Amino acid sequence: MSNFFLYTLSALERFLSATILTAIIAVSRLLFIVPFIIASVITLNQAVWAQALSLLLSMILGYFLVKPRILSAGTVKGDSKTLLKFSSFVGLARTLTAISSRLDVLMLISLTNASDTGLYSMASKVASLYPLMNGSFQTVVGPRVSLISDYIELKRYMNKIIFVTLGLIITILIQMLFANPIMAILFSDKNASSATILRLLLVSMILFTGSTPSVVLALYYLHKPVILTINSIMQLVIVFFGNLYFIPIYGRTGATYSLILAYGSSFILTTSMCVFFMKNKDI
Repeated sequence: MSNFFLYTLSALERFLSATILTAIIAVSRLLFIVPFIIASVITLNQAVWAQALSLLLSMILGYFLVKPRILSAGTVKGDSKTLLKFSSFVGLARTLTAISSRLDVLMLISLTNASDTGLYSMASKVASLYPLMNGSFQTVVGPRVSLISDYIELKRYMNKIIFVTLGLIITILIQMLFANPIMAILFSDKNASSATILRLLLVSMILFTGSTPSVVLALYYLHKPVILTINSIMQLVIVFFGNLYFIPIYGRTGATYSLILAYGSSFILTTSMCVFFMKNKDI
C-alpha cells in the first residue's frame, strides 16, 4: 500500500510529495532502529519491526497525500483487463530482476567464503546507488513519455533523457577513478581491497544505466512490457550460469563478470527490440 500511494503520486506528477513520502520511509526506519544500535541490543526482529513501522507510517501519510477520493474513483470498461495484461509482464520482469540482482551474494556464500562475500557486499552496496537513481529517474520521466503522441516531441524528449543518462554515466566514471579512497573512507583501509570489485561493478552499472532510454521507450511509449520480461529472463539465466562458471575460477570478482555480461546483453537486446518495434509502429 505504501508503494501504491508512492506510484500514484508519481503518476500525478506530484514529485515533491513522492519525494517526501520516500524520505519518510528512510528517515523513520532510521529513527526506529537507532536507539537499539546505540544501546548495542539490535536484533533481527527489531530490524524487521523498524522496517514494518516505517512502511506503516508512510502508508498513512500517503493516504492523506493522495486524497481518499481517488480510492473510490470509477473505472472505464476494459481498464482492468488492460491493466492486468500490462502489469503481469512488468510484475514478472521485476520479480526475475529482483532474483537475479541477489544471486551474486547468495552464490558467493555457497561457492566461496564469508570474507569474500563480505568484501563483495560492501562494494555492491556502494554501486547500488545507481539502480536507485535510475529507478527514480524513470519514475519522473515515465508519466511524461506515456502522454506523448507526436513523434517529433518524443524524439526531442528522448534526447533529453539520453543527455541525463550520459550525465549519470560520467558520475560513474568519476567514482571509478576514486574507488580506492571511497572504499577506504567508508569501510576503513583494511577493506580498501574491495575497490577492485567496486570498479568492476561500476562497469556493469554503466551498461545498466545505458539501458535507461530504451527501457523508458519500451515501457511508456511503445507499451511493450514484454521486452522487459524477455530481458529479465535472459539476465537471470546469464547471471546464474555465469556465476557457476566465473566464481569458482575468479572468486569474489567472478560475480562481477556475470553482471557485466548480463547488463551488456540486456543493453543490446533492449535497444535492438525498441528499434524493431519503432520501425514497425505507425508514427
